[in-house]
Amino acid sequence: MSETETVEVTLKKPVTHDGKTIDKLTFREAELGDLAATDAAQGGIGKTILLIAALSDTTEAVTRKIKASDLDVILKKIEPLVGSFFTQNA
Repeated sequence: MSETETVEVTLKKPVTHDGKTIDKLTFREAELGDLAATDAAQGGIGKTILLIAALSDTTEAVTRKIKASDLDVILKKIEPLVGSFFTQNA
């Protein structure tokens, strides 16, 4: 995987935050610091929210607005970028 590899996900249901509509997110490969930042979160979904925010350079507030129907697509697309994070933290 190259350093510049990213994955783009178009949301089926865009979210609005601070007057802006977000209809797609671009994710970068996870760094250990991103994974460590999730340690403070309680539960698997809390860790997932923080990781999605970090990898897409958005905020936790934006990530919390993502619809559950978009989550499966996001998780499938970012799986190559996060190694075994989801299998170890489920």
